[in-house]
Amino acid sequence: MNFQRSLYASGLKPFYRVGKEGKFKRVNGKISWNNGSDGLQINFEHQMSTRNEDELTYFSFVEPWGYEDSINYFSSYHEKIKKSPRMSEEIYFHRELLGYSKEMRYIELITITGKTENPK
Repeated sequence: MNFQRSLYASGLKPFYRVGKEGKFKRVNGKISWNNGSDGLQINFEHQMSTRNEDELTYFSFVEPWGYEDSINYFSSYHEKIKKSPRMSEEIYFHRELLGYSKEMRYIELITITGKTENPK
């Protein structure tokens, strides 16, 4: 986590969301950090604003990037390549399903490379 010290010095702030369906937002206010005995320690204040006491608040050191984010990113990138004649000629993009995780999520092999011309 020591490399994250420089990120926080540059203005990065932790993220939070309320509930499982909430959207992650940056923590408001000032943060501080120091090297503690167990590594980097980050200090900040957060006021709980939820009206439901059973609803959990989640915190993350960096902006989360989940399974659906990855699926959507590679799907849109693949569509972008297919729609552009130039990109289609220059970029090889292939997705292959290798199996499923315990949560029944796709485990894919994604190959992105430049196309080479056939030798004559």
